[in-house]
Amino acid sequence: MIVLSGHHAANAEPQPDLWPGAVPEDATIAVYMPGQDLAEVAASLIASGLPPGTPCVAVTDTSRPEAVWQAARLRDLGELSTSAAPTVLLVGQAFEAVLARDEQKQAHLTQ
Repeated sequence: MIVLSGHHAANAEPQPDLWPGAVPEDATIAVYMPGQDLAEVAASLIASGLPPGTPCVAVTDTSRPEAVWQAARLRDLGELSTSAAPTVLLVGQAFEAVLARDEQKQAHLTQ
C-alpha cells in the first residue's frame, strides 16, 4: 500500500507529480485529500505508469455516518463530483469489485 498526501495550500507552487517515477501496476494507493481537481490527480498517476482503466474509489466524510463514495476508472476520475469535505482517494485493482458493482447498478438503472 502506498499512502500519499494530495493536499496543498492555495496559491502554493504547482504540485509536483504525486509519485515520482513508476508506480507498480499492482500497487494499491490511498491519496489523502487529493484536492478538487481529480482530473489532475488522474493525469499524474497515469503519467507515473498506472493504466487508465485502473479502478478508483473516492470516499468523502470517511469517518462520518453520511460518508459518500463514488467509483470510476482512473481515466474518468475527473468526472466525479468533489466537495470541500475531506476525501480519501483509493486507487488500484483491489477496488475492481466496487467499481463492477457500481457499473452494474448504473446499467440496471438505464434499462
